[in-house]
Amino acid sequence: MDKNGPVSNIVWEYGATTIPRHLRDIVVTEYGIADLRGKRDKEIISEMLKVADSRFQEQLMRKAKEHNKLPKNYVIPDEYRNNTPEWLNNTLNKYRQQDVIPSFPLGTQFDQEELVLGQALRSFANKTPIEKMKIVPDLLKMGNNSLNGNSGKYLKRMELDSPKGFKEKMYKRLVACALKESGHI
Repeated sequence: MDKNGPVSNIVWEYGATTIPRHLRDIVVTEYGIADLRGKRDKEIISEMLKVADSRFQEQLMRKAKEHNKLPKNYVIPDEYRNNTPEWLNNTLNKYRQQDVIPSFPLGTQFDQEELVLGQALRSFANKTPIEKMKIVPDLLKMGNNSLNGNSGKYLKRMELDSPKGFKEKMYKRLVACALKESGHI
């Protein structure tokens, strides 16, 4: 992410790094693996496009065609055109719901409260500034007494169960709101 939104980690050019052909090997992204060993530029670019985020594939392909690295009639195969975070999350969630893969396949030292807080706060942090501003009226209306119940153990974990000062009171309300919006309370 940058200030304008998501950006691709696969880029057409990057001035500070060059990789000699004999050192090209394997590239791994969340969408797959590209085996680049012993391949020509055209094949390498084609393989890289297959594992690139679909939001950036057209731009990368257009640049490759402009530099005559891909034929003008090249088309990314259909099975690689759905490389999006939504597709990935939907696919993984399907298997998580079936308990085929856990959220942390290699284990974790987080306890359940930390996992819930982490998920809720990460979800809240990923909201756009406009989405965050929409909750301000609710935060201001929310009284400290309305935060009891299911949020208590999480607020205690964050040491916000007895806030000191305005800043901590607002943090308490933000955490409770994040927990509520993520469906944990």
